[in-house]
Amino acid sequence: MKKIRVVIGVICLVAGLALIINHQVDWRGHLHTWQHVPPADELATSSLPAPENPYAADIARYQSANGDVCGWLDFPDFVNAPVVRGTDNEFYLTHDATGNANPNGTAFLDYEVAPETADHWVIYGHNMANGQVFSNLDRLLGQATAESHRRFRLATPTTVWDCEIIGVYDMNLEDPAQFFSYNSWLNWDDEKNAQAYLDNLSASERVRLSTPVDKSDQLVTLSTCDNAQKDARILIVAKRTVSA
Repeated sequence: MKKIRVVIGVICLVAGLALIINHQVDWRGHLHTWQHVPPADELATSSLPAPENPYAADIARYQSANGDVCGWLDFPDFVNAPVVRGTDNEFYLTHDATGNANPNGTAFLDYEVAPETADHWVIYGHNMANGQVFSNLDRLLGQATAESHRRFRLATPTTVWDCEIIGVYDMNLEDPAQFFSYNSWLNWDDEKNAQAYLDNLSASERVRLSTPVDKSDQLVTLSTCDNAQKDARILIVAKRTVSA
């Protein structure tokens, strides 16, 4: 009888440890610290790009897990995470930055954007109730919040851009007066340029900052859903310039 109690005790201990390990893995995944992305100290220094790019090491680590990783978005108080670019605009709605299934999705660049040459980057992300991805960007619909968070950084393995918010927009896609195909304006020409892009968004403008704009400026648009409306998008539009 005593041996039976010992065996049962061992089984319970093993089962308990398994539950703790499983919970720990889930917890790490929820915080987007995927275990199969190599820690920084495991990546050979010789393989890293130029040290003046402070995001190069993190981009390289995530690229080692998923070749679709193309950059990094560092927006204080909102987002600090890799950006991916797939072969369509659907896959990363339901997959994380390592390519694994995840209902939170991840921040992803429009697949038609050429990262190093496009005049306009469009980056999508879910507005999740659990605080993941672009969940808190709707706070920028408030003038005071936008004013106090007007700058962020965007990086590729070779380039870092400083981004300054121009305006915040709340576009009702079912309203013909507001609808504008913002994700089709990716490269500038005589008719498509930064100023014309902003003019087309004017009907859905909610916040406008004092950032100066020239028609040749390169832009980035962060796009997420407005969950307060049936079919609407919150757009944060910023001017991007190469970091000194």
